[in-house]
Amino acid sequence: MRTKNLFTTMMAVCVIAAVSCTKKSSTTSTTTPTTTTTTSVTPTPVTTTTVTPTPTVVPGFKWVGNTTDTVVADSAYYASAYKTIKAFKNGTAKFIEINLTGGTAATYTVGSGNAISYIATGQSTTYVAATGSVVIDSVVGAKMYGSFTSTGTGAGLTSLSGKFISMDVR
Repeated sequence: MRTKNLFTTMMAVCVIAAVSCTKKSSTTSTTTPTTTTTTSVTPTPVTTTTVTPTPTVVPGFKWVGNTTDTVVADSAYYASAYKTIKAFKNGTAKFIEINLTGGTAATYTVGSGNAISYIATGQSTTYVAATGSVVIDSVVGAKMYGSFTSTGTGAGLTSLSGKFISMDVR
């Protein structure tokens, strides 16, 4: 019997040891359910806008002799009564006169009653165009728009060209 008591005693020690080694926790563990939402995102296309700057249109009369420096006239106008364009720089120190057969939008060929001349202080001769043309692009209200090109001789020049923008019509 002694083995039976010994066995019972050993079993009792094991049970006590097992119970005493178990950690007791005072916190309760809870699990919160998790919801996952999936959102589909469609990328927004990027719109590219190209901005083209509007060129600044400066009214006036400009000319170039022999493809060198540009001269900006101090004053210029189209005289309707004479069908003549006149442009001045430094008073009459530099002066262009363009005589035409008309004053409407058209191309006027040098020769055929149309002429381009240039006078400059200090020059012994006057530039006279032998070939070329004057193009009047438009006449809007009392403003004229166009250009001219020519080749000729005199006043130290062999060519004369220019542009008139929003030039007064008198």
